[in-house]
Amino acid sequence: MTIETFTSLSYQHPIIIFDGICHLCDASVQFILKRDSKASFRYCTLQYVAGHKLLDISADSVVLYHNGQIYIKSDAAIQILKILGGKYALLSIIIRSIPAFFRNLCYEWIAKNRYKWFGKYNECLLPKKGWQDRFIG
Repeated sequence: MTIETFTSLSYQHPIIIFDGICHLCDASVQFILKRDSKASFRYCTLQYVAGHKLLDISADSVVLYHNGQIYIKSDAAIQILKILGGKYALLSIIIRSIPAFFRNLCYEWIAKNRYKWFGKYNECLLPKKGWQDRFIG
């Protein structure tokens, strides 16, 4: 995949970029997949993006790449909830009311400890049957 193709795809589908070896990140992706009834999102690991130099990011967080714009940390989570819609969109409004500095401070604390608290895989997992077409790489 080229940078141009990846960017073009972000205009068709919001792309969630996540740590493919993190148990918490994997659980978050599974949570979103089960609630994304319109199959809006596409998913890609940070490892794949970095290995293929698809974006110039050095994030240790979830990243949302949507319409050519990059959202990181709590802003990414808020946008994901907003796109999921319904009660999740309402939750995004509530979370957005918390000052960004505090949201990101909490996010960074969890991200820093995620392997210790939740564990990690030795390698990225393969998507479940029926969801493969939503994954990049």
